[in-house]
Amino acid sequence: FQWKYENLPFGEAVLHVAESLSGEIIGFHAYFQWPLLFQNKVIRGLQGTDLVVRSDYQNQGIMSSLVEQGDEEARERGAWLRFGFANANSLQRILKLSHKIVDHLEIWCRVFRPIQFLRNELMAVQKGKKSEPLPMDMDNKYFLPARDHIDHLVKLQGKGSFSGLRSLRSEGFYKWRLNHPHRPCYVVSLDGKTP
Repeated sequence: FQWKYENLPFGEAVLHVAESLSGEIIGFHAYFQWPLLFQNKVIRGLQGTDLVVRSDYQNQGIMSSLVEQGDEEARERGAWLRFGFANANSLQRILKLSHKIVDHLEIWCRVFRPIQFLRNELMAVQKGKKSEPLPMDMDNKYFLPARDHIDHLVKLQGKGSFSGLRSLRSEGFYKWRLNHPHRPCYVVSLDGKTP
């Protein structure tokens, strides 16, 4: 909680809480303040991060109310847009609240052990279970701890040709993002020494 909501590089997170009549927390909605770069101008964005409603209070309009509160606060803060990455559980409900899918993200990855990956997937399907992520060998010399290379990542900001909207990543952003207490981050090195 502290890493995700209190030590943010671009200002405090915004949290909206829903309570039952007896004062119990039954839901909350949170988002980050997020500067974005659009046509060489910095604009204010807000990224929705968590939207939760306790199961015994779902389908009572609580989620809609939390999202509407977030939209109102976004307008009050002068945000140009509010965005998020809805999961399968919330996507249809979010779309009903006048939000739109702008684009689908393409994510490229390399499976290091394709045979093991497929075997695990097949075994999981046969057992009727979801598969667990495969551990990656981060002792490999081609994976360098990202927190040791923040200066290099900051220099990459703005390099290359990119039209459209993108996040503005400062040194403060990288220090926050790459110092997650439970998720180490790595950069790839082609020579085993430099990213």
